[in-house]
This record gives sequence, structure tokens and C-alpha cells, in this order.
Amino acid sequence: MSTSTDPLLRVENLVKVYGGRADGRGGTKVLHGIDLQIGRGETLGLVGESGSGKSTTGRCIVRLTDPTSGRVEFDGIDLATMRGRPLRTLRRRIQMVFQDPASSLDSRMTILESVVEPLHIHRIGDPAGREQVALDMLERVGLVQRLCGAKPHALSGGQQQRAAIARALVTSPDLVILDEPVSALDVSVRAQVLNLLKDLQAELGLSYLFIVHDLAVAEYFSDRVMVMYGGRVMEAGDSTELFRAPSHPYTQALLAAVPLPDPRLRLPELPTPAAGGRAPASPGDGCAFALRCQVRAGRDVCVTDAPPLDSPREGHVVACHFLHEVPTLVKESS
Repeated sequence: MSTSTDPLLRVENLVKVYGGRADGRGGTKVLHGIDLQIGRGETLGLVGESGSGKSTTGRCIVRLTDPTSGRVEFDGIDLATMRGRPLRTLRRRIQMVFQDPASSLDSRMTILESVVEPLHIHRIGDPAGREQVALDMLERVGLVQRLCGAKPHALSGGQQQRAAIARALVTSPDLVILDEPVSALDVSVRAQVLNLLKDLQAELGLSYLFIVHDLAVAEYFSDRVMVMYGGRVMEAGDSTELFRAPSHPYTQALLAAVPLPDPRLRLPELPTPAAGGRAPASPGDGCAFALRCQVRAGRDVCVTDAPPLDSPREGHVVACHFLHEVPTLVKESS
């Protein structure tokens, strides 16, 4: 039995292999032993470029995709091995908001019907009361009642995502996986949706796994951040500290590519990836970033051995064989 001080979600050595045999041999490994924790009421940001394994991690946690191996412990219960009715029952406590609200909402249903549906599936309340619960949640996310009878195509992108958020929250979950929830929205409404999610978290005590590729959004929205590349964790730590002083060459390269809107801010010159675009995971069990890393300098250990997560400071972990050679870079004012 978990206590209030235990993490709500604990993921240990999560592996996902597509194709191949049932034991994972001969297929394509996209997650290489992911470990993470999310506390109650906390937001963990999962960042990295496309193909890094962020969405696969989220889908494995919520069991939309079955992990090949590893442990996904939610409130003391291992989700990775659950099947049937116990899994369906527990799913009401773990919900997901997807990137594209237009495709995640049923075009044949009205907005109200879409929000009522999870209550019906999980047999929450009675038929007469479910509609009122759904209406209350739609009002809470900022959708006026006149839109509740509309189909998704009649709503703007921001309104569609608000409806998707209402549908995810109507079952009173403890954990919500946000898979790029604002990347498909206009810039003008992204901040509105993010602020709504923050307000709902404070009001309802939610925990978030926030999957995102926009580093500025990750810094603003997350309590802690985990940086992924090639299906492995490169760096993780407190959001403010990680963005102020990134320690992994990949994190530094990501930050170097972000334009700074304030000309008074200056980020010291950072190492940039080698030419040739995103490389696949290195051969064997080496560092996923080895083929692009400037710190590696041709040393074979980066290709042959996966670096362990080292801790340069409390609450901060980095996967690099030559962490002591990585420049110390701090975002500073000019």
C-alpha cells in the first residue's frame, strides 16, 4: 500500500520493441530501459525531438501500447501486467489528452455526448446524472453551454482541445498524460490552454506527464524535466535548474537552437550536433547520441557502452561517459 509521500507513478526499466519475437528479439527497440517518477500534484515534462520515444513512453504507461518489459507502477499497482476488467477499472484514474483534438473527438458525436461517454463506459453515476456532470466539466474548462450540442467541426482548435480536456477529466483521474496538447493550436490560444491546465491541476490535485518538444513551453509548465533521445534518458532534473545550467551535450544543443526573444538575454556558445540530421541509436548498447556528440571525440566507449545516469548535483542526473568534459553553461544576462 502506497503512502502520500510515495510517487503516484513509478516506471522502472521500461522497454518497448516493435516487431520480432514475443521476447523482443529481432525487432526494433524504441525504448531502452526508461526510469521515471511523478509525484502527486507534480508535472514531469518529457522533451526531445521527434522519434526520441516520448509518445511511446506515454502510450506504454496508459497501456494504449503494451510494453515489452519493465514495470509501470501506478499508486502501488503494476499496470504493465494487468489485463481485462482490473485494467479497465484502473484506467478511469489515468487519462490522456492527445495532440490533435479534431482526430481524438468522434466527429459523429456532439461535444456533450463525447464527454458523457467515459462516464457511461466506466458506469459512473446514473444515466440522469451523467449529463449534468459532463455539463459542469465543460463549463469548468470554459466552454459555453450553447457549444455542447455542436459537433467537433463547428468548434475552433482551442475549443476542441478544451472539450478533449473535459472528456479526460470527467472521470476524476489522478494522472493525465498530455501528449503535445498545444502544438496543434494557434499561438494565440496556446497560453490560454496551458493556463487552464495549470488551474485545473491546482483545483483538482492532478499529476501530469507533459510530453512536448517546445523547450520554452516545457520550462514554463513543468516542475521537473526529462530529456530523451533515441529511446533513452539523457538528462533529468528540476526544470528551472536544468534550463539554467544544462549538463548533457544534447540538452545544450537543443537549447542552442532556441531563439531568444529578449535581446538582453545571452546564452553562451553551445556545442552543436554534427551535420547529417538526427542519427539513429548507436550500434550495440552505446550512447544514443554518440553519432552526433562533439564531446565524444571518436572514443569507442560511447558507441559500445551505454553511459549510466550520473548525478552532478542533487536532484539532477545526466547520462554521459565524459560528463567532466562537458562545458558548464549557464543562461545569463548580458
